[in-house]
Amino acid sequence: MSAELLRVAPRHDSRHSCPLCPAGPHCLTADGTPAERIAWHDLQQQWISLPRAGKSLYALGDAATAVYVVRAGCLKTYTVDGDGHERVRNFFFPGDIVGLDALGSAAYPSHALSVSASQVCRITKGDLQRVLHAAPGVMQRLLERTSAELCRSLALSGDYSADQRVAAFLLSMQRRLSATADADDFDLPMTRRDIANHLRLATETVCRVLTRFVDAGWLDTADRHVRIRHREALGAQAEPVGLSPQRRAVRLAA
Repeated sequence: MSAELLRVAPRHDSRHSCPLCPAGPHCLTADGTPAERIAWHDLQQQWISLPRAGKSLYALGDAATAVYVVRAGCLKTYTVDGDGHERVRNFFFPGDIVGLDALGSAAYPSHALSVSASQVCRITKGDLQRVLHAAPGVMQRLLERTSAELCRSLALSGDYSADQRVAAFLLSMQRRLSATADADDFDLPMTRRDIANHLRLATETVCRVLTRFVDAGWLDTADRHVRIRHREALGAQAEPVGLSPQRRAVRLAA
């Protein structure tokens, strides 16, 4: 990995800096014991700055020596198929851990790239394994997060319509990006093309679906800002995907 791509902050006393971290409420140990928080914080020997979109964190095939906790911003992991098409595997936000899919292998199975200006904290795989062995509570929460990530990936792999996929994606982003669980406004850091690549759709298809949702009165969009106006309708559309609780059926206006 090229040194020019990353700016690494010097080692610091993470027990002093982590309480000030913007990702603190979403961190793996946010609800843990003081001992768990100290043990977790002490693993984070450095943070890495990705000062703008398009900066590489690691590449497919690089030696998988560490995982990365998102401190700020947004990252994506992706692969490129034989035709040169990018396939976005997942998006990562503050508190999420990038690189967990490489815990059992010697190399990363995908590329990781910043979607917006971002910062990540680096934890070596050896240090992570030691703290998981010593702190069962941290292990349990890590398993829960890994399970949730696997659920999202498997859900979108099914044979669903474009409307169902986009609705499920928007509701997932609402839960992950809104300031509170009940907030309906959020900003998408990724492009429409990234969304399309993640949902296995054409970019034009994603744009048409969003336009239909706006025309139906389900949401408002302005550039990357989204305001959900009819969560029940989106939930009914997304329900077959399995990423949101079942809602009463609401038909999309013709």
